[in-house]
This record gives sequence, structure tokens and C-alpha cells, in this order.
Amino acid sequence: MKEKKYENYLISGLDGGSFFSAAILVNLLFMLLVSLILTLCGATADEKFMSGYGYAYMCYLISPASILVTLVYAKIKCKLNVRAACGFNSFDKKFLLITAFLFGGCVLGLSGVNELFVGALDRLVGYEAPTPNIPDSGAGYFLLSTLVICVLPAIFEETLFRGLILNGAKRLGDAFAALTTGLLFCLFHRSPNQTLYQFILGAIFGLLSVRSGSILPSMIFHFLNNFYIIVCYYAWGANVEIPVAVNAVMIVAGLAMLAAGLYLLIKSKKPQKEEEIKTKYLEIAGLKQERAAFMISSAVGGVVCLILWISELVTYVS
Repeated sequence: MKEKKYENYLISGLDGGSFFSAAILVNLLFMLLVSLILTLCGATADEKFMSGYGYAYMCYLISPASILVTLVYAKIKCKLNVRAACGFNSFDKKFLLITAFLFGGCVLGLSGVNELFVGALDRLVGYEAPTPNIPDSGAGYFLLSTLVICVLPAIFEETLFRGLILNGAKRLGDAFAALTTGLLFCLFHRSPNQTLYQFILGAIFGLLSVRSGSILPSMIFHFLNNFYIIVCYYAWGANVEIPVAVNAVMIVAGLAMLAAGLYLLIKSKKPQKEEEIKTKYLEIAGLKQERAAFMISSAVGGVVCLILWISELVTYVS
């Protein structure tokens, strides 16, 4: 049996999946701790507090906090060079243009397709999507929402998913890396009404990171996606009625932009350095064994997320 030796910025399939499961378990622990503290303080009995923005922001901060703990563990305990492992590298500026196409395609086309998915859930099981508790007025709230909902998730979620986790999967095939990290990304959010959108978005983020050789384009994309939502809330509120004809045009135009962006992305070549690393890596690690290790080690977190996803679905079934 060959001895497996990896550089301190390379992550095996086993470790990539394990970092996901670790982040989920820490996230669950933080959720339980917050719930316990609020219960002991009597805050859970205060309907005004539980439906207020303070509690909403507290919930939004749990995910970045749990990811931060996972990153610290990777840095200190695993002796991992987190900056290099997560791909904070320079990139060809053409990927900014590609990102612009993909972003426009997702918010215009993919959002409309996701609405059809939510409608199908409603017809099948009577699911009524909850309205996110996001302020829609006030400069202070706008800045705070931008920080908590746009900046922090773009930094921390991308560092986890397109950094640590993708590092453990990207040398096992582009399609495998994009699809598995996209699946884990949508499970992580545990939001039935966003499942399709977040799966496809996560897969695109992954492919963008692999092709560009950097986490930065997907981080920019992630920020823009969330910032668009905040701006829409402040401009039009939670419930926006778009005429059917206008919506159809937006979906068609958006899907065309998405197709163009994906074409340009797929045609782009990965950095030569990454190809060389992949070749050397697979001389040590078996492809099938590494894929299996990734799937098995991420299964613990995946099962926890799936249970919470089902719980969320049942909660909003009328």
C-alpha cells in the first residue's frame, strides 16, 4: 500500500467530506446552545422578540460562526495552510465577465425556474414558502443586512464550500466536484423553497472556482446574489407581483445569459498548475477510493441536513 503524503494545502477526499460534516455538527451545536440560552432567559416566550429582526440576525450569524470554528480547527489541529488550501489566488479577469453573465442568468432565469419548483411543492404537499425576516427600510438596517446576509456568507460559506470542501473534491473530476459541492451547499441551507436554486447555484460556484483556479470569483458572485435580494426587499418589499408575460421574458433572457456564461466557463481552461497537482495527487490517491471516502465522510453532515430539511418542509405544509 502506498503511503499517502499530501502538501499542507492539499485536502484528501476523506478530509474534504469531514470538514463539511464537522461544520454541520458545530452549526447544530450552536443552534441548540442559542435555543437553550433563549429558553432559560425566557426569550422564546416573547413573541415580539422571536419575530423581530434581532433574533433573525442572531440566526443568520450562526452559520458564519460555525464555519469559523471549522476553519480554526483546520488551521490549528490539522496544520492546514488555509489560505492556500481555499484558493485565495489571483485569476484571469475574463472570469469577471463570465461571472456577470452567470449572475444575470441566475437572478433572472434560474429564479423564475425555482418559482415553478416551489409551485410544484405547493401542489404536491401544500408547502407554503416562509417569508424571510429581512428589514425593508432604514439605512442602518440596510448596512447591517448587507454585512450579515451578503458579506459574511460570501466570505465564510465560500471559504468552506469552494475552499476546504472543493479542495477535497476538485481533483476527483470537475463534474463530481461541482455536483457534490452543489448538493452539500443546498443541504447546508436546509431551505425547501430554495433547494433547486441553491443546488444549481452551488454547482456553478464550484465550477467557477475550479476553472478560474481561485475562490474569489465565486465569492464575488455569492455576494452579488445575496445583495440583489437585499436591494429587492428594500426597493419593492417581500411580495412582488410580476406580470406573467414580463416574467416569461425575464426567464428566457436569463436562461440565455446563463447558457452563454456556462459555455464560456466550460470552454475556459484550468490553470496548468492545478492540472499538474491533480496528476501527482492521483498517482498517490486512488480515484474511486477518494470519491468513496469523500461521500462517506460527508454523509454524517448530509443526513443531519436532510432531517432538518424535511422538518422545515413539514413545518410549512398547510
